[in-house]
Amino acid sequence: MKKLIVVLALLVLTVTACGGGSKPAVQPPASNPDGKVLYYTDFSRNDKDWDEGVHDQDEIKLRDGELTISVQTLNWDMWTNPNDLKIENYVVVDVDAKRVSGPEDGTYGVICDYQDRDNYYGLIVGDDGYSEIYRWTDGIYETLASKTGVAMNKAGVNHLTARCESSQVSLLVNNSPVLQADHSGVGTGNVGLIAGAFDPSNVLFAFDNFMVSSLP
Repeated sequence: MKKLIVVLALLVLTVTACGGGSKPAVQPPASNPDGKVLYYTDFSRNDKDWDEGVHDQDEIKLRDGELTISVQTLNWDMWTNPNDLKIENYVVVDVDAKRVSGPEDGTYGVICDYQDRDNYYGLIVGDDGYSEIYRWTDGIYETLASKTGVAMNKAGVNHLTARCESSQVSLLVNNSPVLQADHSGVGTGNVGLIAGAFDPSNVLFAFDNFMVSSLP
């Protein structure tokens, strides 16, 4: 019996060693193949202190391997940042995003150069085909570029890319260039995700496979 127990223990150790190796390295995205991956999450856990919580009827929550943003307040944005992530230079942000429920004119997208709630860039789209790049500077909102008629996958996932470079910011949807604008006035900062509701409200968006990579 003692010998059997020893053999079983060795088998357990062998299986653990074979299955306990490190995960394969995450490769740079197609949008930035020569970049270096600085951060990746599949939202299976809150690994960088992403903002979660409820504001009135609106909610940001990690659930079932996705980060979800629910906006029920009319003309309102909700956003979240990975507060433990340190961004020291210009980056490319990639994410898979989808509208789970609600009207097509709800918007969702990426934040970059986030200093605080009054200073950041937003790159957003809606399933109605609207897209926009805007900037908040010292609490003043400014649309830098906008466009309608963007081809969207209304029934599923859309891959969003925000290129936040030193001289310009640009938005790609499903790897197709959509908008670009001059980059000035804010400086480098954190990244994040944002969603908004208009008229009517009550929209729910889900995000997955969030990646930040450095520019080559």
